Amino acid sequence: VTILLSLDISILSLSISFFITLIVYSYNYQYESHTDIVSNEQKVSFLIKREKIFPYLLAIYCIILAFLLILSILSSDYGFIMFIIIILVGGLLYTIVFKVLTKIITSFKSIYVTAMWAYAGTFFVYFYYNLHFDYFSIFMFIYMFLKLFINVVHFDIKDISSDKIKNLKTIPIVIGVKSTYNILNVINLISLIILFYAIYAGIFPFYAISLSILFLYTFYYLYISKHANSDQIIKYSYIIGDGEALLWPILIIIGKILFI
Repeated sequence: VTILLSLDISILSLSISFFITLIVYSYNYQYESHTDIVSNEQKVSFLIKREKIFPYLLAIYCIILAFLLILSILSSDYGFIMFIIIILVGGLLYTIVFKVLTKIITSFKSIYVTAMWAYAGTFFVYFYYNLHFDYFSIFMFIYMFLKLFINVVHFDIKDISSDKIKNLKTIPIVIGVKSTYNILNVINLISLIILFYAIYAGIFPFYAISLSILFLYTFYYLYISKHANSDQIIKYSYIIGDGEALLWPILIIIGKILFI
């Protein structure tokens, strides 16, 4: 988002976003370690080993984040601090409170998680650099939501066994795995259409067209996952699915070099 808006990349802002994600997911993994053993025994065995030192690790993460936020006040304002608090609280409350709502509302956890990270990914830059919201922020949020929703629901396929134990109504559990893959492919296509429209309308810079490669990338990992066993799906989720995020800045930089 920073590159697409032609802003200077801040190591401070990248560090803050890193520790927010680290805190939220570390807490989530540790909190749910005993129930996740059904779907990912290897990960859980590691989490159980670090259980005794985890409170100290979490405290260290929080202290570092607090220090970084104090530094950020020098280049931003208190609105950014409130934005960060919302993300942190929202992420932690998901684990403690909101995930349970998926027992009542189908796919609530997937929609909630996706919305939180699309909100963070889109508006982090706006709050940090004190920018006004515009059409770019709206379309970036929609595009990011669609792409992240595919990733989150793909993880739900991996977690079917543990989610059934928790009585969660995820999309794969409610409509079946085959139908879930079909829906994710449709969403992937819609994300491509949104991207092309935003470029055509001049909302995204033309070099953002390099992100269209993500359509093929997502189509590929959904295809191989559809024909994989449970162990392979775990690897595809963590390595290929989550690995997509690493391609975003790389593709944007390549596109900027090629088309400017």
